[in-house]
Amino acid sequence: MQQPKLDVKVTYCAPCGYQERVLALTSEIISEREIEHFIASWTLVPSSGGCFEVEVNGELIFSKKALGRHAEPGEIRAALVAKLNLVS
Repeated sequence: MQQPKLDVKVTYCAPCGYQERVLALTSEIISEREIEHFIASWTLVPSSGGCFEVEVNGELIFSKKALGRHAEPGEIRAALVAKLNLVS
């Protein structure tokens, strides 16, 4: 059975200085071949207003504004793994 390909979009607040968070998240995912292999696209969208959102195939899987906090270490990785139905 072929695993799905994921289109990931990360929208982040550039004026807030969230670039380091975006780079750390990107590094976490692409350095792990088990997950990176299934990424069809990884789009970074600079924005404003304190946002840090992650969408997978058009579905919002994390929103800093909705939750009132940043993602915990490994939280977004776990959400991607769940999308792939992989064992973490």
